[in-house]
Amino acid sequence: MPAIFPALLRAHRILAKADRAGFRWRSSDGALAKVREEFAEFEEVVVAAMEGDQRAVEEVAWEFGDLVMSLATLLLRFEIDPELAVREATGRFERRFRRMESAVGADGVVMPDLDREDLLERWRLARQSEPGSE
Repeated sequence: MPAIFPALLRAHRILAKADRAGFRWRSSDGALAKVREEFAEFEEVVVAAMEGDQRAVEEVAWEFGDLVMSLATLLLRFEIDPELAVREATGRFERRFRRMESAVGADGVVMPDLDREDLLERWRLARQSEPGSE
C-alpha cells in the first residue's frame, strides 16, 4: 500500500487486508468496545493536555490516530469506506458553515463578534435548512 495515499484510505485498505486474513473482531460489539476504549484513552490525554501536562500534549496525536484506526476498523463491519464518510461529512460541514456565514453577513455582523450561544443557534438553523435534516 503506497505511503503517498491519503492516510484514511491507506488505513482502510490495510485494515481490509488484515480483515480478509482473519485479523478481525468476531463481532461488532468487540469492535465497538475497542472504539470506546480508544476514545477513553484519547479523552484522558486531551483533558491532561488542556490542564497543561506537556507529556499529554505529545500523546494527543498518538491517541487520535488509535481512535481513528479503531473507528475505521468498525466501519469495515458495514463495508463503509471511512475516506468517503469523512469526505461527505466535510462537505456537509462546509455547506452548513457557508450558509451560516451568509446569514451572519446578511445581518450585517461578523462571526468573531458573535457570542457562543448566537453562533450555536445560527449553526442549528444552518443545519436545519440542510435537505434531509431533521
